[in-house]
This record gives sequence, C-alpha cells and structure tokens, in this order.
Amino acid sequence: MIVKEVEITIKRTVPTGDYANVSYSTRVLVEFQAGDTERMDEIMRAVWDTGNRNIRVQMAPFVKGQRAQVEGIILGLPEEFQAQLLAQLEGTDAD
Repeated sequence: MIVKEVEITIKRTVPTGDYANVSYSTRVLVEFQAGDTERMDEIMRAVWDTGNRNIRVQMAPFVKGQRAQVEGIILGLPEEFQAQLLAQLEGTDAD
C-alpha cells in the first residue's frame, strides 16, 4: 500500500463558564513525496505537533482573557489565596 496523503483534524472545546463553549479547530494536510513513507512516524508526529501548536495559538487570547477575569475576581483576597488560585488555574502548585 502506498500512502499519498494524510489529513488530520484537531478540535478543542473550552467551556466559558456561562453555559456556553468556545470551539477551536485546525486541519493539516500532508502530501507525501517518493521516499517519505519510510519516515512516516516522524512526519506524523510533526503534523500532530503542528496542529496542536496551531490550536494553542488560537486559544491564547481566550485563555488570557479568562486569567484576567479570574484575577479581577480574586483581587480582594489575601495574597496567599490569590497565589494558590492562580496556580490552580495554571495547573501548577504554589508554595
């Protein structure tokens, strides 16, 4: 079997917190040249990485806005609580 092209579609849906969602998607199409089939694993990893990077770039303004909204909400809390909440938002631990 000879593979001539591969297309992937990546979709991400992010809940906005108000019973709505924001959706992002990207499609990547790769046309193979002679000899590329030996490197198919490497090429497919690169295609997948490219698609995921594209989604992250698309999502960046939304995520930045969400962070600003959270920062505004927690502004009156003690600083140690603010640090803990922001760390949870980013998926890290604050000590």
